[in-house]
Amino acid sequence: MTKITEVIGAVPAIEFICLDVANGYSEHFVEFVKRVRQRFPSHTIMVSCNSLSILPYLMRLSCVLAAEIYGWD
Repeated sequence: MTKITEVIGAVPAIEFICLDVANGYSEHFVEFVKRVRQRFPSHTIMVSCNSLSILPYLMRLSCVLAAEIYGWD
């Protein structure tokens, strides 16, 4: 949770949090997602058990965020 907090603190324009884990059915991961939701209630949280499945969306999202942060058209 510390790393997520640091990154969002450094880049407030971030609206999305992507959490990826090899074993998404793990109760520890479910509890972690709940804690992230409590800490960041206004952010969109994406959860994946395989980051490759959402990679195209993350790449597009990173381009959109970079454009917004740096004022690119």
